[in-house]
Amino acid sequence: MTQSTHILVIDDEPQILRALKTILTERHFQVTTASRGEEGLALAAAQPPDVIILDLSLPDMDGFQVCARLREWTSVPIIVLSVRDNERDKVMALDKGADDYLTKPFKTQEIIILAERVWRRAQLIADNRELRKVLRDTYRDPELVRLISADAAPEATMSWVARLDRLLALNVLAPEEKILLTERLIKPNG
Repeated sequence: MTQSTHILVIDDEPQILRALKTILTERHFQVTTASRGEEGLALAAAQPPDVIILDLSLPDMDGFQVCARLREWTSVPIIVLSVRDNERDKVMALDKGADDYLTKPFKTQEIIILAERVWRRAQLIADNRELRKVLRDTYRDPELVRLISADAAPEATMSWVARLDRLLALNVLAPEEKILLTERLIKPNG
């Protein structure tokens, strides 16, 4: 993650907010905090974060509601950080749209690695969608549209490179475009 990566922490415990802000800021993340659900929703809308860390127990609404409302308009990765460790709450949080769940107390390295992981996964998915759109918009060849319309998981980078080789062989893609697109597909995020 980069220095400009923005993490929004929504938690009503001042000591958790301070600790996460300190931990994440030391790792060069931009951190915004909210102690209420409505405040967190407003901040997420006004200054869209790259990752949200969300507590389930908030004074004005529960984290399940916050998660569901966020999912009405954003796909930002959400990590639930809660003292609730029962299976029912974990399943409900994931069902409402959370990307991962971590219980309190937590280890510093756990939250950092988890935030990085969900952010990277979101970036890979966004990059894959963006690349398919750019290719479809740029090249109108029916063979190309067929090749790039197949849903490709982010982990399938090498199959994308093989597809680009095929497009190059079909004279749909110029050699320099293949190099640029391949570099974009295989470069590590962050």
